[in-house]
Amino acid sequence: MSGLAALVAGHEAPDVWRWTSNRTVEEVRRAVASAGWRFGAVDGWTLTGRDQVLEAIGVALDFPDHYGRNLDALADCIAELTTDTLLLWDGWAVLLEEDIAGFLGTLAVLTDLSRASAAHRRTATGALTPRFAVLLRGDGPELPDVATLD
Repeated sequence: MSGLAALVAGHEAPDVWRWTSNRTVEEVRRAVASAGWRFGAVDGWTLTGRDQVLEAIGVALDFPDHYGRNLDALADCIAELTTDTLLLWDGWAVLLEEDIAGFLGTLAVLTDLSRASAAHRRTATGALTPRFAVLLRGDGPELPDVATLD
Protein backbone atom coordinates (compact mmCIF):
# COMPACT_ATOMS: atom_id res chain seq x y z
CA MET A 1 0.00 0.00 0.00
CA SER A 2 1.46 3.37 -1.00
CA GLY A 3 2.03 6.06 1.59
CA LEU A 4 -0.92 8.16 0.45
CA ALA A 5 -3.23 5.14 0.35
CA ALA A 6 -2.04 4.06 3.80
CA LEU A 7 -2.63 7.55 5.19
CA VAL A 8 -6.20 7.92 3.94
CA ALA A 9 -6.99 4.31 4.90
CA GLY A 10 -5.92 5.00 8.49
CA HIS A 11 -2.79 2.83 8.43
CA GLU A 12 -0.59 5.91 8.91
CA ALA A 13 -1.40 8.54 11.52
CA PRO A 14 -2.39 12.04 10.44
CA ASP A 15 0.62 14.33 10.65
CA VAL A 16 2.65 16.74 8.57
CA TRP A 17 4.62 14.55 6.19
CA ARG A 18 7.32 15.14 3.59
CA TRP A 19 6.10 13.47 0.42
CA THR A 20 7.72 12.78 -2.92
CA SER A 21 5.35 11.94 -5.72
CA ASN A 22 4.99 12.61 -9.42
CA ARG A 23 1.19 12.43 -9.22
CA THR A 24 -0.63 15.47 -10.51
CA VAL A 25 -2.75 17.47 -8.11
CA GLU A 26 -5.84 16.09 -9.83
CA GLU A 27 -4.62 12.50 -9.38
CA VAL A 28 -4.03 13.16 -5.69
CA ARG A 29 -7.44 14.82 -5.41
CA ARG A 30 -9.15 11.77 -6.92
CA ALA A 31 -7.26 9.34 -4.66
CA VAL A 32 -8.10 11.34 -1.55
CA ALA A 33 -11.74 11.81 -2.55
CA SER A 34 -12.17 8.12 -3.31
CA ALA A 35 -11.22 7.42 0.32
CA GLY A 36 -13.88 9.88 1.50
CA TRP A 37 -11.49 12.64 2.50
CA ARG A 38 -11.76 16.32 1.67
CA PHE A 39 -8.80 17.69 -0.31
CA GLY A 40 -7.09 21.03 -0.67
CA ALA A 41 -3.95 21.98 -2.56
CA VAL A 42 -1.63 24.95 -2.17
CA ASP A 43 0.76 25.88 -4.96
CA GLY A 44 3.46 27.50 -2.88
CA TRP A 45 5.97 28.02 -5.66
CA THR A 46 5.13 31.73 -5.94
CA LEU A 47 3.99 32.43 -2.37
CA THR A 48 6.74 34.30 -0.56
CA GLY A 49 5.03 35.45 2.62
CA ARG A 50 3.06 33.89 5.42
CA ASP A 51 0.02 36.03 4.61
CA GLN A 52 -0.02 34.67 1.04
CA VAL A 53 0.27 31.08 2.25
CA LEU A 54 -2.46 31.54 4.86
CA GLU A 55 -4.72 33.03 2.19
CA ALA A 56 -3.98 30.10 -0.14
CA ILE A 57 -4.72 27.55 2.60
CA GLY A 58 -8.01 29.29 3.32
CA VAL A 59 -8.98 29.13 -0.35
CA ALA A 60 -7.80 25.54 -0.73
CA LEU A 61 -9.83 24.36 2.27
CA ASP A 62 -12.78 26.67 1.55
CA PHE A 63 -12.63 28.40 4.92
CA PRO A 64 -15.55 30.71 5.76
CA ASP A 65 -15.51 34.42 4.92
CA HIS A 66 -14.70 35.31 8.54
CA TYR A 67 -11.32 33.50 8.28
CA GLY A 68 -8.83 36.05 9.63
CA ARG A 69 -5.77 34.86 7.68
CA ASN A 70 -3.57 34.62 10.76
CA LEU A 71 -2.26 31.66 12.74
CA ASP A 72 -5.02 31.75 15.35
CA ALA A 73 -7.68 31.82 12.64
CA LEU A 74 -5.90 29.00 10.80
CA ALA A 75 -6.00 26.89 13.96
CA ASP A 76 -9.65 27.73 14.58
CA CYS A 77 -10.78 26.94 11.04
CA ILE A 78 -8.89 23.64 10.91
CA ALA A 79 -10.33 22.70 14.30
CA GLU A 80 -13.80 23.34 12.88
CA LEU A 81 -13.38 20.95 9.94
CA THR A 82 -16.12 18.34 9.93
CA THR A 83 -14.61 15.75 7.59
CA ASP A 84 -11.25 14.04 7.21
CA THR A 85 -9.09 16.49 5.29
CA LEU A 86 -5.76 16.33 3.49
CA LEU A 87 -3.81 19.43 2.50
CA LEU A 88 -1.15 19.11 -0.20
CA TRP A 89 1.39 21.97 -0.01
CA ASP A 90 3.57 22.02 -3.09
CA GLY A 91 6.62 24.29 -3.00
CA TRP A 92 6.59 24.71 0.78
CA ALA A 93 10.31 25.52 0.90
CA VAL A 94 9.76 28.86 -0.86
CA LEU A 95 8.13 30.22 2.28
CA LEU A 96 10.88 28.71 4.41
CA GLU A 97 13.52 30.52 2.34
CA GLU A 98 11.66 33.84 2.21
CA ASP A 99 10.07 34.01 5.68
CA ILE A 100 11.48 31.45 8.09
CA ALA A 101 9.45 32.73 11.06
CA GLY A 102 6.27 32.65 8.96
CA PHE A 103 7.02 29.12 7.81
CA LEU A 104 7.84 27.83 11.29
CA GLY A 105 4.70 29.36 12.76
CA THR A 106 2.51 27.90 10.03
CA LEU A 107 4.21 24.52 10.31
CA ALA A 108 3.71 24.49 14.09
CA VAL A 109 -0.04 25.08 13.76
CA LEU A 110 -0.42 22.46 11.03
CA THR A 111 1.65 19.94 13.01
CA ASP A 112 -0.20 20.49 16.28
CA LEU A 113 -3.62 20.10 14.68
CA SER A 114 -2.74 17.12 12.52
CA ARG A 115 -1.21 15.25 15.46
CA ALA A 116 -4.15 16.11 17.69
CA SER A 117 -6.51 14.72 15.04
CA ALA A 118 -4.75 11.35 15.14
CA ALA A 119 -6.77 10.38 18.21
CA HIS A 120 -9.87 10.18 15.97
CA ARG A 121 -12.12 10.00 19.05
CA ARG A 122 -15.87 9.55 19.23
CA THR A 123 -17.85 12.65 20.11
CA ALA A 124 -20.81 12.73 22.47
CA THR A 125 -23.04 12.07 19.45
CA GLY A 126 -21.01 9.00 18.48
CA ALA A 127 -19.39 10.57 15.42
CA LEU A 128 -15.65 10.28 14.94
CA THR A 129 -13.62 13.48 15.12
CA PRO A 130 -12.15 14.25 11.70
CA ARG A 131 -8.53 13.60 10.82
CA PHE A 132 -6.32 16.28 9.29
CA ALA A 133 -3.05 15.60 7.45
CA VAL A 134 -0.59 17.68 5.46
CA LEU A 135 1.75 16.57 2.68
CA LEU A 136 4.74 18.83 2.01
CA ARG A 137 5.87 18.15 -1.54
CA GLY A 138 8.93 19.56 -3.25
CA ASP A 139 12.59 19.90 -2.50
CA GLY A 140 13.73 21.52 0.69
CA PRO A 141 15.93 21.03 3.70
CA GLU A 142 15.34 18.35 6.29
CA LEU A 143 12.82 19.41 8.91
CA PRO A 144 13.10 18.21 12.51
CA ASP A 145 10.16 16.06 13.53
CA VAL A 146 8.77 15.81 9.97
CA ALA A 147 8.95 12.26 8.67
CA THR A 148 8.75 11.14 5.07
CA LEU A 149 5.68 9.34 3.80
CA ASP A 150 6.74 6.70 1.30
